[in-house]
Amino acid sequence: MATPDAKFERNAHENANEVINDRLIDLPASTVRLALWEEVAPSGEVTPFYAISLDGRTMATVRRTSYELKLRYASFDPAIVTPSVEPGLAGGETAGLFIVQFVTQPLEQFRPVRPDASGERHEVLAGLEETDIIPFGGRIERVECKGPGAALMTHVPPFPIYPPEFAWMRTPQTDTAALVLTDSDGCGRVAYLAADVDRCFAREQLPDHGHLLANLVRWAARGDIPLEVDGPGYIDCHLYRQGRRLILHMINLTHCRAWPNPGEEPVPVGPFEVRLRLAKDFAVAGVISRVSQSPIRHEQNDTQLLLHVHSILDHEMIVIE
Repeated sequence: MATPDAKFERNAHENANEVINDRLIDLPASTVRLALWEEVAPSGEVTPFYAISLDGRTMATVRRTSYELKLRYASFDPAIVTPSVEPGLAGGETAGLFIVQFVTQPLEQFRPVRPDASGERHEVLAGLEETDIIPFGGRIERVECKGPGAALMTHVPPFPIYPPEFAWMRTPQTDTAALVLTDSDGCGRVAYLAADVDRCFAREQLPDHGHLLANLVRWAARGDIPLEVDGPGYIDCHLYRQGRRLILHMINLTHCRAWPNPGEEPVPVGPFEVRLRLAKDFAVAGVISRVSQSPIRHEQNDTQLLLHVHSILDHEMIVIE
């Protein structure tokens, strides 16, 4: 919170009412400044106001505001009072609802400094920072967590999606484990998916499922991945060893992802960066493509080999010697 700047505030708003609780808020790593205050009318009525400066110097339009939530059964400011709820509308003991109350209209700049109500997230949830819920629609095995394992994800029971006024979660939280992680000394890391997210991803190709599965593999391997491919499209990769030679087969399945699976015409994709982990005594003498019959630009750094593959039409076979 910044020290109030009189000149800054006068440029924003002037009136004859008494001003109370005036303050300026600076957002970290941003030029955005928020001016908040309350005005007391001669009748004694107190009204909150706010104004936003995106550049930190000039204010936009001053707006009168209200912090009340206007629901069907009550209007209230949750920071001041919580009204009683009819039994038919109340959630169960395991239900959890978090309200992020903004003092101004929401801005994109608020996102990095928004508090996380669920606490610090596990690394397998990387890429899912914008949500606490991902779609499922699959089969789940009921398991009971015992010992060192912890349920990182739990199942949310189905709920109506139509008509819209009935599309809300009756039970937003349960103790039905969907993902259990174990990381104990001497036993390695184990990720057990009681929810068949892998089958759901093969069927529907939801990006959230793909992010979760990839993160689980990286976590279980402690980041020790022998082959990584970065680039557009959908590529199936197989790495082989033939004596002192490595053979990488890359197959372009991009045109096969949509239903129906057979593709009529290959679609070229690329470029790709391919990272290979090498043995300490493996010195690369040359890298060549057996399909395009062209040299592959490469860089070796200790035990890592970086390949630059320009394009793949249907498949590519790269020989590393």
